[in-house]
Amino acid sequence: MATTLGSLLLIAVTTALLFRDQLTLQLVSEWMEQSGQLAIPLFILGYALIVVTFLPATLVSIAAGALFGPLWGTLFSATGATIGALFAFLLSRYLFSDWVKSHANRHSDKVVHCVNQEGWRFVAFVRLVPLFPYNLSNYLFGITSLSAVTFSWATLLFILPGTVARTYIGHVGIETLSGSGEQIVLKIGIAATLFALVAFLPSIIRTVQRELLNSGS
Repeated sequence: MATTLGSLLLIAVTTALLFRDQLTLQLVSEWMEQSGQLAIPLFILGYALIVVTFLPATLVSIAAGALFGPLWGTLFSATGATIGALFAFLLSRYLFSDWVKSHANRHSDKVVHCVNQEGWRFVAFVRLVPLFPYNLSNYLFGITSLSAVTFSWATLLFILPGTVARTYIGHVGIETLSGSGEQIVLKIGIAATLFALVAFLPSIIRTVQRELLNSGS
């Protein structure tokens, strides 16, 4: 069973990498518009598969904002990203732990050590500060002692800042192109501010950490 699942995953990842350049914002939008009432569950499932197979998910979050609006786009994107992360986590833990350890040896020991020291706080840090690519980190967390429940809620909570920014950018972008939105200039300003906050969040967190360490010494 494990061999079969491993082969299927390898085929899926290989196919995804070969066709990753064809995953465009327009293509995602067209798929969703043609799906009718199945658009939402298909979007969430598709997002989860994208996370598992190492495809870039940023454009999908932006598409969610364009298709569903900033609120629902954030909810659907975060749900799909968390489901995909949990699936990768479980695959790593129960099927591919040896493979992950052998192929990510320069990262695996560090992740295991940090989780043992910090627990869910390290998950929060990695989600806010991209030390590792999102898709890779899910597999790395699978080889740690972290529980699936803790991993899931910490992932869902701390991917929200970046997800909100990307979906709002998609929402503003589609309104700008269609010319149907009100206060476009204000919304563009909000989108730019959100993007800047997410971009500078790692620096802010590192600064706060240094200050806390200095104050405690």
